[in-house]
Amino acid sequence: MSGGADTYLAARLEEWAKRAKHRAIPVFTKFLDPAQAELALGAARRQGAQVRLWGGYEDAERRIAAFFALDEPEVPLEWPLCWLRFRWDSRYAAPGHRDLLGAMLGQGVERDNLGDLLVSEGAAYCAALPDIASYLTASLEEAGRATIRCDVPQGDPALPQPRLESRHHTVASLRLDAVLAVAWNLSRGEAADMIAQGRVRVDHLPQERTDARLGQGALVSVRGKGRFRLTEIGGLTKKGRMGIVLSHHR
Repeated sequence: MSGGADTYLAARLEEWAKRAKHRAIPVFTKFLDPAQAELALGAARRQGAQVRLWGGYEDAERRIAAFFALDEPEVPLEWPLCWLRFRWDSRYAAPGHRDLLGAMLGQGVERDNLGDLLVSEGAAYCAALPDIASYLTASLEEAGRATIRCDVPQGDPALPQPRLESRHHTVASLRLDAVLAVAWNLSRGEAADMIAQGRVRVDHLPQERTDARLGQGALVSVRGKGRFRLTEIGGLTKKGRMGIVLSHHR
């Protein structure tokens, strides 16, 4: 976000959190990226409201925030979210993430109306606000060079699993800079610079400490490079280094 857009959204989040304290129903945002979700959490704390985040599946990066009163029981929420399904004939085309997202934005849809886009062979799914999903199913027919069919499946779809590539490494410690360095074959100094530049998030939250210790299951994302999960922590090697397994999202 630009500075002005960031300031405007922060003010709106404060307003929505404050309003939620006096309503019997939750106040929902559009889809927020991780930095915006952090603003929503802060707004809820300052305004004395509860907030939950959901993007349609566990580990979703783009999520909707729901603000509600502190004394409201934690009942299941009816999230304003549905799934768009895209299908094509994989014999003739294979649109990727950029093609599909570009096609949706090319229809005049703002990015905050759309959640995560999950692509597999022959099909893809994108979380969306219901009104936008209805609009796209009626208007979207092409992505890249592919002819696509777009619909809203009934019920909860079987979402494609992220394509992962597991890599084995050894590290001197589980410090964030040490793990980042082996994840992308960097020097510790280069890894530290990325952290200092605010490019690194751990479990969707910014992390600026180079010595932050990662636990098993931690999800690490780096702007401009991608993300990985620390899926396994093993024992020590003969040289006193620790074995780990990182699963990179492809």
